[in-house]
Amino acid sequence: MSFERQRRVNSFLLDCGSTVSVLPLQDAQAINPNLTMLFPAHTRLNMFDGTEFRTRGMLTAMVKHPVSGKEKRMEFYVLGMEACLEM
Repeated sequence: MSFERQRRVNSFLLDCGSTVSVLPLQDAQAINPNLTMLFPAHTRLNMFDGTEFRTRGMLTAMVKHPVSGKEKRMEFYVLGMEACLEM
């Protein structure tokens, strides 16, 4: 999948079987540099051991499949920098 913003494409993998979609902070900033489009998360994310996975909030973005060209509006949980380092 990819985001297109000002002629810049950010590529990433999308797990279609996941319960939620997450986005690293740097990718969220590529879409919205000042993160003004972030809104509070709907729920807390927990890892398999019960530890809370902290997020910065959520971001809604249009994603486009690179092969089919199909577009869809999706919500992503934006991970804080510390969460990205743990992954």
